[in-house]
Amino acid sequence: HYFYEYLSEGRILAYREVKAYPSLRVYERTKKLKPRDASWDRLIKMFGAGKALGGAAARLKMSELHLLAGRHDEARLQRMLAEKSRSNAVDKFNLAKAFLMEGKLQEARKVFDDMMSMVVSQPAMNRAQILQHISRAFFETSYYVDAVRAARLAVETYDSLQEAHFELGIFLLAAGKAQDGHAVLSRAAGRFGKSPEARDLLEQIARNDIVPDEARRAIQRHF
Repeated sequence: HYFYEYLSEGRILAYREVKAYPSLRVYERTKKLKPRDASWDRLIKMFGAGKALGGAAARLKMSELHLLAGRHDEARLQRMLAEKSRSNAVDKFNLAKAFLMEGKLQEARKVFDDMMSMVVSQPAMNRAQILQHISRAFFETSYYVDAVRAARLAVETYDSLQEAHFELGIFLLAAGKAQDGHAVLSRAAGRFGKSPEARDLLEQIARNDIVPDEARRAIQRHF
């Protein structure tokens, strides 16, 4: 009811009234929304499952409006709920990592999928960074095929995420796809330069006896 009160008072500048009837008012958005990457069908399913899209950002906006209206308790409550919503994603990530450590791959995949559905409304760069963390979690627990899949999604989501390109190449090497891995590393080095972090990771996997020959070959060839 606060949202509608602030809307009718003209406090929510993203909307303007276009029609007024005795028992109904019609508003339209004045600021263009960023398009979502998820399909409309998927968004409907997520809404039906009770998964809030952009909930944390909406709560922070309401907190700001409450402050302007002098409702400090409501503002505090909305800030607290926004932080709780964000921490839920962190909790899910930690739970999925724990599943991976226990060898429960299917359970981890499901939690990671749920976590990504929580952030579908975030900017592409943010979602790509989360996917990068997921790919690293898979890699660190020796699920190399899943690591490749997540890293590939990361670069497809946000192409300028440099580290993810190098990690995709390295994860491909670890997954036994040497030719593809070297091709990705070659493109990444040509585009972004020689990454010291990628070299360190290659040296690390060579020391840990993860495709050591290909790792050393990659260092010589690309770094």
